[in-house]
Amino acid sequence: MTVVARFDRTDMHLAALRANPNALILTGGRQPSGYTLDAASASGIPVVLSRTDTENTVIALERVFEGTRFRGERKLERMGELLEGTGLVDAVLAAVSAPA
Repeated sequence: MTVVARFDRTDMHLAALRANPNALILTGGRQPSGYTLDAASASGIPVVLSRTDTENTVIALERVFEGTRFRGERKLERMGELLEGTGLVDAVLAAVSAPA
């Protein structure tokens, strides 16, 4: 489970973190509250910042999963194509390669 929310909805971020998601994607292209970042860090949950608004971020993510399960290299390549230019790919790669 991944939660997508606007960067300024700290109440939603903290509630979502209690559900122990795999990641928290924050939209709107701005920095979230320090409370969100501290809580996510303490829980080991990666935070991805998207430059696009919530609607367009969800639309980009939906295209990845339309009609099929997420399996295989072809699906992964398609995800990269759809997310290119949104800033999400760079953020995910940075989060994955960051030391724990």
